[in-house]
Amino acid sequence: MIRWTAIGDSFTYLNDHLDETGYRVSRGYLTRIGDRIPELELTNIGINGSTFRDWIDQEIPPAEVYTVLLGTNDWHAGFPLGTRDDFISRREGTILGHLGILIGHIRQASPRGKIVVGSPVERADFVYLWDPYNNAPGSYAPEHGQRLSDVAAAIMDCCARAGIAAVDPGQWEAARSLGLSETNMMRKIILPQAVKNILPALCNEFIAEVRSADVQVDSMRFRRNLERIGEIFAYEISKNMAYADQEVTTPLGIANISRLQEKPVLATILRAGLPQHQGMLNYFDHAENAFVSAFRKYERDGTFEIQIDYLSSPELDGKTLILCDPMLATGQSLALTYEELLAKGDPLHTHIVSVIASRQGLDYVMSKLPDDSCTFWVGAIDEELTAQSYIVPGLGDAGDLAYGIKE
Repeated sequence: MIRWTAIGDSFTYLNDHLDETGYRVSRGYLTRIGDRIPELELTNIGINGSTFRDWIDQEIPPAEVYTVLLGTNDWHAGFPLGTRDDFISRREGTILGHLGILIGHIRQASPRGKIVVGSPVERADFVYLWDPYNNAPGSYAPEHGQRLSDVAAAIMDCCARAGIAAVDPGQWEAARSLGLSETNMMRKIILPQAVKNILPALCNEFIAEVRSADVQVDSMRFRRNLERIGEIFAYEISKNMAYADQEVTTPLGIANISRLQEKPVLATILRAGLPQHQGMLNYFDHAENAFVSAFRKYERDGTFEIQIDYLSSPELDGKTLILCDPMLATGQSLALTYEELLAKGDPLHTHIVSVIASRQGLDYVMSKLPDDSCTFWVGAIDEELTAQSYIVPGLGDAGDLAYGIKE
């Protein structure tokens, strides 16, 4: 089971106190998520009407995942927003400072716990029918000179810069547009992003350069950018792997350090996947390696089938497999490669890593791979796949751009 602690105001608190809502809803949002992901063990410690400051002295239980949904009451109460420095230094008296203090308390409770910070919940005009004097304007109107949207933007900025996943509703919309079930949305799209640190600006810089027709003409820079993207993916994946404390002898004493306890198998599809593979190997430098040669065999009518003519892999039974394919177009190459690799054993868990994927290709691969033992890591999802099965806007032929045009 994955322990999940929900921290929040009335939006969280009322999940377990539906009677206080007059039973306007039959099941709260936390309960609905738990129904769809039975692996989550929920502890709801929400406090009705609370602000970030109210959580400074609260006891935080240990857990693997924390969700924090606060900020609306802080804005309504007129707390000053504060600055990024307030957040970093955990300075009392501002919204961002109190957020920093709360994050610090969570880190003390679970140093390796994953924290999901949601942006403050907007609201409409409110009037209590039995007491008209109990009312409040909607969040569209400024309170004490601040707009709720400004508070939300500042919280998202601090979370992103601190490496905490700040969940945006657009992620749900993107997942739904893929046609995923509610369970797969959480397992494959939302939770993998929500429970790990994010580096959006840096990775996007490298993705922008590999896409750019002006920059990609430099094949050495193109390879290096794919390598950098691989390094970022490796860093993020490493947070989901097993660690154990180990004593390390320094010239001055003994240091207790948490170290990686498993050696993944890095697999890639030749030749386009080599630069990204090297980036992963830079970080997982003790990893075993697998290589697969897959290609499109075209017929005269323009159709093609995927053929594999080379596979070199260690034993995979019970190991973590990281399978890289920078361009996931139709998904056929990747799905067939995974199937061929199973001849070497059943991996304990598989991470599929692509720089750019088409929606069609992602759907296809998800339908072919097991739901409960695969995680997808994708830098960007493009809408269109041409009749020749090229991703648009994509970036072109990654293999040619990295190593030269093939005959």
